[in-house]
Amino acid sequence: MTLEYGKSRLLVPALLAASLGLSGCGGGGGGDGGGGNTASGITVVPKSFDFGIITEGNEDHVLPRQFIIRNEGTTTHNISSMSLFGDHPNQFELDESGGNAPCGAPPFDLPAGGSCTVVAEFKPVRLGEFNALLVAQSDDPNTPTFGGVLRGTYEPIKSIHVNVNQVNACAFPPKAFVSVTDQADFPIPNLVAGDFTLAGFAPGSYGVQPISRNYTDLSLSITMDYSGSITDFPDAVDNMEAGATSLVDAMQDNDEADIIKYADDVKPMTEYFKSDKDILKAAINNPPDLGRDTAFYGATEEAIARFDNPGSNNDRKAVIALTDGEDTVVEDTEAALHDTIGEAVGADIPVFTIGFGEFLQEAQKDELQRLADGTGGLFYQPASDANLQQAFLQVALLLFEYQYVIEFDDLSDKEGTSLEVTVAYEGVKDATGTKTIQACSGP
Repeated sequence: MTLEYGKSRLLVPALLAASLGLSGCGGGGGGDGGGGNTASGITVVPKSFDFGIITEGNEDHVLPRQFIIRNEGTTTHNISSMSLFGDHPNQFELDESGGNAPCGAPPFDLPAGGSCTVVAEFKPVRLGEFNALLVAQSDDPNTPTFGGVLRGTYEPIKSIHVNVNQVNACAFPPKAFVSVTDQADFPIPNLVAGDFTLAGFAPGSYGVQPISRNYTDLSLSITMDYSGSITDFPDAVDNMEAGATSLVDAMQDNDEADIIKYADDVKPMTEYFKSDKDILKAAINNPPDLGRDTAFYGATEEAIARFDNPGSNNDRKAVIALTDGEDTVVEDTEAALHDTIGEAVGADIPVFTIGFGEFLQEAQKDELQRLADGTGGLFYQPASDANLQQAFLQVALLLFEYQYVIEFDDLSDKEGTSLEVTVAYEGVKDATGTKTIQACSGP
């Protein structure tokens, strides 16, 4: 089937505001993640930014990037022009009035120690890999020409992935929650029942619809890494907290969230699950003092356990687990991974993992992928800290708009078997996801 994509009415405005509120210096994947030029004078932060891979139809789900122009000299300088040059300037847009301290149209004077912002957006009009230069001119003899590099890739959907996130046999009616994503982790919208095939179920014996039309409520736990390798980089903390805030902003009336922070110790920041967004945002912004180690598995298991406490009454559940490296508290990470997967599967709670930061190694990426795969979640790996907001947007699009709910008349005779869901999508190979149907212990 052919799908039509539209700009999310709920998510993009909130996440756009969050992304522009950050002044982090992180560059995109493959670029220089540092600040501007080291010489005194006019500098641009970041020096480069890669928007990453955007799949066809998701042009409106790409967050802009703020660039900061700074005068690090001792005298006022005039900025005479700002524009896009290079190989593909027409694939990007420059907004001189964007960001949290807009520069405005040149020419303008930038006082010593002053700064202002512009915003760059990736606006591809054809498929391909693109780059451009943000170039500005000043009367500073040290840096008469300065700027940054923009990159982005726009490609067709080449493959899809199906994850059976949850199978709730105890609900009335019984239901499963399923995600369908492409190779860049964007959710696939507008699928219909005819695109789904369930092994062992006759067509018409189940119903399928997007979560946004079903208004199924969500209980969400967010675990946030405050180990030393994160807190040593304030921009990484800012990006993580802004991302968590954007998920709270996307919540609907009956959604609820729980905030947990960890380093040496694990500290719940809320009294179980809350729907009050002000309380949740205060918890996100409340700085913990938890040491420098990384109790990742302890925090994830704590998040799972707290779903049993009062206040978590929704059928649809998810843990968002953020980290930048290995668990440095447990003695046996393989055993901890196995135990955490077992806890999540037993509670039918998917764990969506987000790995970020410059210290994330291949071994940790593998652990995060296995944790997500083993529990029905997904693993997101933004190209850099500065791309973390894009990962949060894609998580939010999935959980609050484009996850699918499959409703059944009865699953009691299927307990202990695997629910196998295959999805067909035009132009790519069919994909299948499975998850064990846990025995219903409810009334």
